[in-house]
Amino acid sequence: IRGNNLLRNVTFSASAFLLGGAAIDAYEVLFIKNALDLGPKGYAFVVSLSGASFLIGGFVNVFISKWFDSRSLFVYGTILAVFANIMYSFSVNIYLVTISLILTGIGVTAHNTTATTILQTNIPKHLQGRVTSFQSTFPDLSSTVSVLIAGIFVPYTPIRIIVIVAALITSLALLPLFSIADKEKISFKKKSHSAQVGEK
Repeated sequence: IRGNNLLRNVTFSASAFLLGGAAIDAYEVLFIKNALDLGPKGYAFVVSLSGASFLIGGFVNVFISKWFDSRSLFVYGTILAVFANIMYSFSVNIYLVTISLILTGIGVTAHNTTATTILQTNIPKHLQGRVTSFQSTFPDLSSTVSVLIAGIFVPYTPIRIIVIVAALITSLALLPLFSIADKEKISFKKKSHSAQVGEK
């Protein structure tokens, strides 16, 4: 990871995203109840929508993967996920929440799936178990820190402020994308059949 620029950037981006994203997920109940003033039915709808959004994201990413390579999808997925989180944090009604959650599902699915693909294709097979296990500690640590720090402020700070700050923190995940985009041509055209077979 230290010697590979791409792996460093992917690891940093994933860790930075969860540094804010984990807190948003952990305190979703408080945000929906206190900031949006939704009752049990509204919360049940949002939770169901959160699960459905990842299913939608899976189908969308299967479709668009025909036009974009894994690195391109990682860049676009991360950008969309960060935008959706920020939109969610500023939502004032169920309609904005619905849109932001669907976008989050699409973006996070692309981000997570392509991050795994990039790791697998850039790490020798005999090292994948050890390297990916070590790499996963950074996002896991970011998640733990995110929830703990947010939890400290929950009793004293309005939940909307906490969610907004957490959403803005996820924007740190965008910083490594400039390097990925500079060092790798981003594909905008439909890949040839031979290229798709080669990737498989």
